[in-house]
Amino acid sequence: GLPSTFMRRLGGTANDFFYSGVLRFEELRIGFIRIPTYSPPSQAQALAQFDAEIAFFKANTDGLIIDNMRNPGGNACFLEALVSRLMTREFRTLGY
Repeated sequence: GLPSTFMRRLGGTANDFFYSGVLRFEELRIGFIRIPTYSPPSQAQALAQFDAEIAFFKANTDGLIIDNMRNPGGNACFLEALVSRLMTREFRTLGY
């Protein structure tokens, strides 16, 4: 199970594409977001939800864990859209 200091934000309803929350560890608040797949039912809704979570984490946490384990893949453009929201500099994507 999850530690008792974990407070879930997303993942409690069918409309939540991500599972997220905040873990308290000593004096730190660590954000956590799980990306279950790169094939959301609605990319626009998923990106809006991701943007809101990242804005919350920037304002309220000391660090961020991004969980990508057991993600079966999906749309590479969606993946790049997520990465672009996390990078502070220009980045190169995979060439196809």
